Amino acid sequence: MRLRKITYALFIIATVCLFTSCKKECKHQSIEWVIDKQATCTEEGIEHEECTKCHEKFDIKEIKKLKHICNDEGICTICGNKVATSGLIYKLNEDKKSYYVSEYIGIDIDIIIPAKYDGLYVTSIGDSAFSNFIGLTSIEIPNSVTSIKYGAFSGCIGLTSIEIPNSVTTIESFAFSGCIGLTRVEIPDSVTIIGAFAFSGCTGLTSIEIPNSVTSIRYFAFSGCTGLTSLEIPASVINIEDSAFSGCQNLTSIIVDKKNQKYDSRNDCNAIIDTQTNALIMGCKNTIIPEDIKSIGVDAFYRCTGLTSIKIPDSVKTIGTRAFNGCTGLTSIEIPSSVTIVDYCAFDDCDNISYNIYDNGKYLGNTENPYLVIVGVTNNTTESFSINPNTKLIGGGVFSKCRNLKSIEIPDGVTSIGVSAFNWCGSLKSIKIPDSVTSIGDSVFSGCTSLKSIEIPNSVTSIGDSAFSGCIGLTSIIIPNSVTSMGDEVFNMCKAITVYCEALERPSGWSEWWNYSNYGNCNVIWGYKKNK
Repeated sequence: MRLRKITYALFIIATVCLFTSCKKECKHQSIEWVIDKQATCTEEGIEHEECTKCHEKFDIKEIKKLKHICNDEGICTICGNKVATSGLIYKLNEDKKSYYVSEYIGIDIDIIIPAKYDGLYVTSIGDSAFSNFIGLTSIEIPNSVTSIKYGAFSGCIGLTSIEIPNSVTTIESFAFSGCIGLTRVEIPDSVTIIGAFAFSGCTGLTSIEIPNSVTSIRYFAFSGCTGLTSLEIPASVINIEDSAFSGCQNLTSIIVDKKNQKYDSRNDCNAIIDTQTNALIMGCKNTIIPEDIKSIGVDAFYRCTGLTSIKIPDSVKTIGTRAFNGCTGLTSIEIPSSVTIVDYCAFDDCDNISYNIYDNGKYLGNTENPYLVIVGVTNNTTESFSINPNTKLIGGGVFSKCRNLKSIEIPDGVTSIGVSAFNWCGSLKSIKIPDSVTSIGDSVFSGCTSLKSIEIPNSVTSIGDSAFSGCIGLTSIIIPNSVTSMGDEVFNMCKAITVYCEALERPSGWSEWWNYSNYGNCNVIWGYKKNK
């Protein structure tokens, strides 16, 4: 009996020592979170962290409330509370069968929009409904909404993420423009159109997935999204407008789905190319321009500060507006002799390029002709200017800031005068266009208020929109038979002008609005003969 008691005592002592030793020696190698109280849509939950071996507790934290699951009237099907945000203003759509949210006058920063209001479905978020509501942090959009209208959430800098329901088919212009806090957007595969400037300036976006339902990406849709590093264009896209991704300076990878019949990224070139026209419409710092490219599009490399070198192949004929504007990483670039047009401000603000200089002019070219195209000036206050005799092209906007320019010599051999080349040269009184010039671009002499005479040679075949708009000093001009293409409002606001046309009637290539002016259509004499 005594022996049994001693044995039992020893067992109790050993057991106590064993558990005490375990707890002291436990290294807490396995930790898990244990829920003490489940979260609901009305109350937060609680959970703690503990060792799975010794069950020692460490940290305690709150579990966020669950989202309400609303019916069409904005009543939660779980808690039964009405949770639709107050302060939302609704207006009837034109069909009188549905509503749209027109504005918000409440104070809540987490907003829930119901699927129905007053018994009718809410089908859209109206123009500027939440525009510049900087306190907005979250919003729930119901599945009844089919469109997010113009500027609906523009400037909502507190918005960090948004789930767009799969009922939405159109994201309209400026819908989320300037939402700099937005880091994540899920575009559903119901969306077909992404509007102009829809996500422009969303600098916080680091990635965007464009679904295979999207057919059109409109101009400036993602411009200035400097956080984007990669871009994939799905097979469904058949329309990408100018500047859709301009200023996305940190892009390193651009891929177009091989099944896309409109665009491609041939030879892994890291660019978007129009397959039919061979126009490169968007590039990045890792782009290699393929040998068969015909043109480099508007804003193709705009503010691509990481671009340090690029080769333009001999196949390229046109370099578009602002194509390389702001490429501060470029130190040199060669323009092949195949190029016939350099558009507006194509190389502006490329501060580190070593230009070829001649009489205050900044030139680019190649080893055969370093002065192929004039792209800028070193002194905007100059009164007279002489273009290098080897120059073939006058780039767009080159002299547009030269307000004091009174005279300029354009050498024989120049074939193209780019868009707005002499725009607002208000001191320019006369200019001689050599008979080597074949085209006069849009707004070339617009705003040259002192210009009193100009002769268009027989070599010119096209004159662009508003080419002489605002030239109030012009009283007469002769348009030769060689001009087969004429843009809109060429002589707008030239209230004293008479246009003498050698053609007997308006050629088919001339715009119907070619002679429109704010003061009434210009006086036109058809069938003019110079020897009269």
